[in-house]
Amino acid sequence: MSYPLDLYVLVADGDQRAAIEGLLETRTASLGIRTCRFEVRKHPQRDPGCVAGGVQLLALAKNQAEHALLIFDHEGCGKENEPVEELERRLDTELAKSGWQDRARAVVIDPETEVWLWSDSPHVAATFGWKSERALSEPG
Repeated sequence: MSYPLDLYVLVADGDQRAAIEGLLETRTASLGIRTCRFEVRKHPQRDPGCVAGGVQLLALAKNQAEHALLIFDHEGCGKENEPVEELERRLDTELAKSGWQDRARAVVIDPETEVWLWSDSPHVAATFGWKSERALSEPG
């Protein structure tokens, strides 16, 4: 079957959306992946919405993309008492049963996205095309 998209991604917030779009638009070579046709959507109910209804939303897109990702933060998702690996495994099973088979995966981020995004790594800044303070202060 031919799909209009290679990848459909459902994320919990704008930071995750920007990160995924930045990676897929500008960092494919450094990641060692090919460029792809993709769509990134933000769940209106953020992390808890991804847990409670992300599989159902992605099920609606199963004929639009070859692969899918469901991405959200563990902290604030409402399932913090469930270990990350178990939550991912459970959602992967639900995605498979919803029609994606082995073409979709859940990614539960721990620690939350903001910890990664607002680090002082020059690589994070470069991904978004920003000048990091560290990069500005380093001799060039």
